[in-house]
Amino acid sequence: MRQMIFLLLILSACSGAREQQQLAVLQKKLGTAEKKEKKLQDEVKKISSELNAVQLSFIRKQLDDYEKQKDKTVRLFLEEREALYRIIQTASQQTAAEAQVELDRILRFITEQSEHV
Repeated sequence: MRQMIFLLLILSACSGAREQQQLAVLQKKLGTAEKKEKKLQDEVKKISSELNAVQLSFIRKQLDDYEKQKDKTVRLFLEEREALYRIIQTASQQTAAEAQVELDRILRFITEQSEHV
């Protein structure tokens, strides 16, 4: 009987050590995954910021070209307005402010055209 209890104690201690080891391994895996997740989130923010800047620059160039045209046909800039609105909602304050300036230009063009029609 004593041997049986002793054997159970040994098995119990081994089982606890295994669980503790498994816990440590899982905690390490979690830490590694959290670091990867943070790195990916940073990368998403960086790419999103770059995308906003390029898109804003492209729209600005389109508006500049439109302003230089002598024969300005009615153009509502639907896609550009949607893109600028998204940038305003999601980008940094500076980029959002720049997008707002371009959105105001579009709205001014539309207003001017509607006055001439």
